[in-house]
Amino acid sequence: MKRNPILSAIVFASLLIVLLTINAYAAKSGSQPTEAAIAEFQNQNPAVRFYLDDAGEITRVYGHPFSSGMSAESSADLFRVQYAEMFGAVADELVPVSLLEDGRHTQGVMYNPTTGEYKFTLVYYSQQRDGVPVFGSELRVLVRNDVGYEAVWAASTLKNLGNFQVADKSMSQFGAAKNSALAEFPSLSDFSEPEPVIWAGFDDIKSEPVSAIMFTGWNDFPERRLFIADARTGEILYNRDQIIFETVSGRVDGMATQGPGADICEPELQEPLKYVRVEVGTGVVYTNDRGRFTADYFGTFPVNVTSK
Repeated sequence: MKRNPILSAIVFASLLIVLLTINAYAAKSGSQPTEAAIAEFQNQNPAVRFYLDDAGEITRVYGHPFSSGMSAESSADLFRVQYAEMFGAVADELVPVSLLEDGRHTQGVMYNPTTGEYKFTLVYYSQQRDGVPVFGSELRVLVRNDVGYEAVWAASTLKNLGNFQVADKSMSQFGAAKNSALAEFPSLSDFSEPEPVIWAGFDDIKSEPVSAIMFTGWNDFPERRLFIADARTGEILYNRDQIIFETVSGRVDGMATQGPGADICEPELQEPLKYVRVEVGTGVVYTNDRGRFTADYFGTFPVNVTSK
């Protein structure tokens, strides 16, 4: 079999760029090297591409199938076991639980009403160490529901914890943490029970891993905030608003017969329905003359929108 020297050079150059970028970040942060895992993965999957964030960490894997199995779960699990190190993580510390409210391990994607099946399955893993979850840290693997169950995309917010060990699982500094939260947000009146977590940064925030506690504060305004505090000192490390005041908007369409004949005689086309009732949660709005609607929504959970 003849090899394409140009293609081989491109693949090698792409791999070299990825490794140099990650090496630079590893040298800067002191994280454990992952070059061997990346090199092995790209050797086995030369057409697959990576997307790296500004810190040089792999956040997306895409471009070509890179794993397969007898089911969506087995295909994703093979990728987890073999290549968690690419993300600086330990495979055994990735547990089959999502960060969603119900913790589901899988979620169907792209439902086909004709077959009643989903085109893809999204498989979730969250990161833990010593049984303590790492805040906001997960791996998602998208698998095509077809023969071979090929994994075609992966997204990672996994953290490189290095040799970090959980030093404190106690909630002894919860009182100090609440006081710190109240100093910044004095209108909060109630607080949830604290939970142990590992804080190692989130989104664009980079941080060395520390033992932390997570809790929520709220009032009847409504106001609700999530807090992460240092487990040793009670210092607030991170907080975010959990209630976002937004509008729900959309359009209601229906199939309309084109012409004076019966529906079996004339073609039907999709048209906007004007002045129809739309239920947004427990609220009600009506579409305008173009079939569009906008409704205020002040909840914290997904809302059902229906028009009968």
